[in-house]
Formats: sequence, C-alpha cells, structure tokens
Amino acid sequence: MADALDSLYRAFQAQLAGAIPWGDEVYPDAAPGDAVRPVVIFNNVVGGDTNRFAHESDSFMIDVKCIVDNDYETAKNGAAMISALLKDKGHQDIDENGDNGPVAGDSDYLIKTITRGKRIQILDNLEKKGTYVYYSGHTFTVEMEAII
Repeated sequence: MADALDSLYRAFQAQLAGAIPWGDEVYPDAAPGDAVRPVVIFNNVVGGDTNRFAHESDSFMIDVKCIVDNDYETAKNGAAMISALLKDKGHQDIDENGDNGPVAGDSDYLIKTITRGKRIQILDNLEKKGTYVYYSGHTFTVEMEAII
C-alpha cells in the first residue's frame, strides 16, 4: 500500500497540471531552481492518521500557492483557479450538478473531501532587484481513507 501523503500528492499533481497560468509548472514542496514562474507549489502543513476508524484514515492540511513575478493580478487569478480546481472536489463532495468531485485518489486511498480554508497572500521582495514575487493561494483540508 502506498503512503497516504504520496497518494494525495499524485492526485493534486494530476488535478492542477495544465491549468492557466502555470501550465505544467506544478511541484510538490518546492520548485526546482530553473523553474519559470508562474508556478504552483503545494506542501503538507500538518496531518496524518486520524485514528478515527479501525482502518487507516488520514487528514492533511495542504497549502497550495501560485507564485508569480511582478503581477499581482495573475497571482490572484491563479489563486482563484486553484480554488476552482480543488475546492469541494473530493469523492464525497457533490457539485451543483449532483456529481462527485473528480479528485478521488488512487487504488490505495480515497480522497473523501477537500475543504478550502484560509487564503494565502504573501509579497516577497527578497531578490531586491525590483522583482516582487507574489504567492497567492489557499490552505485545504483533505480527508482520506484507505481502500481495504
């Protein structure tokens, strides 16, 4: 059986890849040094086994951020796209058409719910060369269950 966090990372990678404005520049934990922004980075903030059931169930808080140089509007639109792709898209989440969400997990873990939480908005001027880096996104709580 795969690790729950690995399963979640694969599902988020697949769901986020290809969207505008970042295309396939989607990375777990950190972007490589040669990545061209805009990019999306997602990382585990906290989580693990909830011990609520006899079989494994996990809950994670995941930060998902669109990172853009010198363009607040693109960063803000990136956060909106992240929300559209992930908010309420777990298998037990039901959309306005009555359909289950598309981010269901894999053969080892079912992603039950994806709940959007706090907004992330950071402005970074560490490069000090006139380049402002905007980080814009959300924290999501993801409930998962092992498939037994």
